[in-house]
Amino acid sequence: MLVPIPADTALGGGGSEGGGSAAIEQAADTAIDQIASWAGIDDLRERIVVRETKGPADFLEDYNSWRGGMLGPAHILSQSAMFRAQNESRRVSGLYYAGATTAPGVGVPMCLISAEIVLKRIRGDHSSGPLEVSADAPSTKGTA
Repeated sequence: MLVPIPADTALGGGGSEGGGSAAIEQAADTAIDQIASWAGIDDLRERIVVRETKGPADFLEDYNSWRGGMLGPAHILSQSAMFRAQNESRRVSGLYYAGATTAPGVGVPMCLISAEIVLKRIRGDHSSGPLEVSADAPSTKGTA
């Protein structure tokens, strides 16, 4: 399950089987208890086979994520849509970015769209629609 918490590395990191920082494990416990209550499964905690938590400190250490944030900048107007960081570096020519912290935002579909925007930018394609799939594009069928 995904439990939104502040991007604050002071909250600590997660761990296996309840071995993370107190704040992270408390957030997980609260979420598990709430789901148990909603679903009417009183022994939900006991039914958990594998428990692994991640916290902001993990995202900072493992991914060098700014302030330990998992989802990039906050979803406020000044950091959304066209105000979000764009895909081309202002400092390094030829460097492009794709992912949750750049336009258009978070989530797998948004990250894939972000990668498509980068490819279109590199190609000089300013169209508003999806990429054209050409008949002569290399096939990936039969590859591992």
